[in-house]
Amino acid sequence: MCIRDSTTTFHFSLPSSQDLTLSVYNLNGQLLHKQNGFFTGGTHSWQLDFSGKSSGVYFYMLASSQEVRTGKLMLVK
Repeated sequence: MCIRDSTTTFHFSLPSSQDLTLSVYNLNGQLLHKQNGFFTGGTHSWQLDFSGKSSGVYFYMLASSQEVRTGKLMLVK
């Protein structure tokens, strides 16, 4: 995922209600951002603001009690 401005939106679908945690890390593995929330089953989105971050590569982890999804983000300012 490439971010060309300061915000990005994560879109995801859930089969049932569950707690989620969205974490963002830099290349050194340092936790830069963490959000927790409860979502019902269905399609949702979560917006992140990268205005205070430098251009570069970041990693995200979207975790629930049933599944963990990870990915790479590239921030270009």
